[in-house]
Amino acid sequence: MPSPVGHAVAGIASAWLVAGVPERRRAIKESVLFGGLAMAPDLDLLFGAHSGPTHSLGATALVAAAALLVHRRLRGAPIELRPAVFVLACAVAYGSHVLLDWLATDSKPPIGIMALWPINRQHYESDWHLFMAISRRYHQGWTFIRHNMLALGWEMILLLPALLLVMRFRRRV
Repeated sequence: MPSPVGHAVAGIASAWLVAGVPERRRAIKESVLFGGLAMAPDLDLLFGAHSGPTHSLGATALVAAAALLVHRRLRGAPIELRPAVFVLACAVAYGSHVLLDWLATDSKPPIGIMALWPINRQHYESDWHLFMAISRRYHQGWTFIRHNMLALGWEMILLLPALLLVMRFRRRV
């Protein structure tokens, strides 16, 4: 499964692909929001339930519903986007996590992600393993560090060009 950094980069790129890249002052706030949403599914690690319902299209729909409620409550502030664009940007930022984990090598059972929750609880894994699994074997010392640095480097080779292209060609009007 990709690293939190990889998830954040993908979440920001996908949200800005939908909403457009804001001017620099707002870009920091949006980076924190969209990057945080993209990393949020991994909070399930705190509860020992990784790759479960938080890694699903159902959870993505719940995030979209929550984004709509938040946007209405805040009346657009501090993110000044139309409600539909804000909701879609939040959903694709969160959903990017589901996509990246589906495309990743999974080394810990159950293999894959519960992508179609709540419709079913089956785990799915792509045949295309674009991302390396991030090791959680802290006790391995330098082997752990080397593996995770290689995985992070590969993620940046794949994801940073996408973010840079979005930033170059998808300015918000």
